[in-house]
Amino acid sequence: MDPISKSFVSALEQFAKRENVPVIQFRKGQRKDDIAAEQRKKFAKAEGVVFIGKAQEKVPVFRTERRQNETTGATYPWLVRSTAMVNQFYIYCVDRDFGPFFLKFSSYFPYTAKLCINGHEYAKQQLAQKEIGFQSLDNGVLSCDDPKRLQAICKD
Repeated sequence: MDPISKSFVSALEQFAKRENVPVIQFRKGQRKDDIAAEQRKKFAKAEGVVFIGKAQEKVPVFRTERRQNETTGATYPWLVRSTAMVNQFYIYCVDRDFGPFFLKFSSYFPYTAKLCINGHEYAKQQLAQKEIGFQSLDNGVLSCDDPKRLQAICKD
């Protein structure tokens, strides 16, 4: 699995360099949302990759251990569940339709991935595209010039 991990990390680093995307090492205790908000303020494009975050996190993994056949004495590999401190990569993006979101990738087998999209940000993005006035909250909408349209967006 090591070649797959190294290839993934290398490809991500090459992408960041080629596209001039900042790579930020998250420190223990830092709020990733705060870092993302700071980076989005600096991002001038309508959509794209804002930055890549990297964090060491304890995650479930599979490891192999050697077991021995009681009859023959032959050894064989056996998969077991375990945990490990693994580099996790957070790819923070902005999309014209969905607003800010991130993809989280684990650099270790079983290479889990997670897509995190915020429904409130989607609704705000849709209101802005339709030029409907609204007052934004950190994670919601305080008021809207067309509440029925907002309700319809949220039901879609």
